[in-house]
Amino acid sequence: MLFRSPTAEHYLDLCWRYEQNWRYKDSLAACENALKLRADYAAAYDQMAVGQQDLAQWEQAAAAARRALALNAALPRASAILERASREMAAAQALKASGK
Repeated sequence: MLFRSPTAEHYLDLCWRYEQNWRYKDSLAACENALKLRADYAAAYDQMAVGQQDLAQWEQAAAAARRALALNAALPRASAILERASREMAAAQALKASGK
C-alpha cells in the first residue's frame, strides 16, 4: 500500500496490517515511520510494543509501552504488554542469577 502523501495514520494502518500477517519487522518499520511524522502518536507506540512483544524483545516492548502510556494512560493493551514484559525480564534476570 503506497501513498502519495503518507500520514502517520496511514503508516499505523500499514503497521497493523503487517502485524496481522506475521511481518513483525516490517510492522515495526511502519511504526517508526509513523513516529517520524508524529512523535507524540501514542497508538504507534502501542502498536510498536505489540510487535516487539511478538518478537520477544521485552526491553524494547516495555519501553514502547511506557512511552505509549505516558502519552495516553488509557491504553489497556500497552498496560498489559508492560506488565508481561516486566514479568519476562524478571524471569530472565532470575534465571541468569541462578546460573542456568
